[in-house]
Amino acid sequence: MKLESYIRIVLAMALCCAGLYGQTVASALQGVVVDPADAAVGGAAVTLTNTDTGANRTAATDNTGTYRFPNIDPGNYSLTVKANGFKAETQTGIVVAAQETHNGGKMVLQLGSIAESISVTAEAAQIQLSARNNHLLWTQRTSKI
Repeated sequence: MKLESYIRIVLAMALCCAGLYGQTVASALQGVVVDPADAAVGGAAVTLTNTDTGANRTAATDNTGTYRFPNIDPGNYSLTVKANGFKAETQTGIVVAAQETHNGGKMVLQLGSIAESISVTAEAAQIQLSARNNHLLWTQRTSKI
C-alpha cells in the first residue's frame, strides 16, 4: 500500500510541474514614432538597451510608425530612435515588468538640421598697387612700345 501511495504522489507532482513548463516571464515593448505633424515615420531605426545589463536589440518601424520588441526580459530600458531628416531621440527610464506588454506611447521626432556641411572658401591673393608702382609699370610698358 505504501508503494502505491508513493507512485500516486509522484504522478500528481509530475502533472503539476508539467503545467509550470509553459509559464514564461518574457515581456514586450511597443510604441509609435511620428513626426511633428503626427504623421507616421516608417523605416526608423529603433535601438532598445537594457540599462541593467547593457544588452541591445534593434528593430525598424513599419509603415504605420510602429515598433515592436517581443520576448524581452523584465528590467530597465532606454530607447533610441534615428531616422533620416530627423534628430535622434532617446527615451530613458522605461521600466518593463514581468509578463507585461509595455506601451512606449508616441515618440515625436523633431526635424533635424544639417550637422555637417562642406565649406569651400577661395581667397585671392591681395595685390596692393601704390601710385608709384602704377606709374613705374606704365612707364615700362610705354617704353617698350
